[in-house]
Amino acid sequence: MDNNRRSRRSEDRFVATVFQLEQVIQDFGLAACVVVDEGGKVIASVAKDDEDLDWSHEIPTLVRQNRRRRGVSVCEFRAAGRPLFVATVGSALGTRDIGMYRAVMGLRRIHR
Repeated sequence: MDNNRRSRRSEDRFVATVFQLEQVIQDFGLAACVVVDEGGKVIASVAKDDEDLDWSHEIPTLVRQNRRRRGVSVCEFRAAGRPLFVATVGSALGTRDIGMYRAVMGLRRIHR
């Protein structure tokens, strides 16, 4: 299978979102990347090595209350006219944050 990110495209928003998250965790060596809506419902997630994402419903609360979770970067962004939240999981803060930014940019393109 060709893993070139340019060849892995889909017209289906869910599939395209998963492709985006997979590429982010691969490019930045992250453990996971997850996108949730403002109610905490998971829209899509990708994790390596059975990373536990049971806490992902808390992401909107973490952002709005400016709370931290060890090894996790979170942010709120707008796409398709609604607020969404993304979290990246990994050991290095800078890598998590850059991966999170890349995920947001791709998700905005996918969910116009």
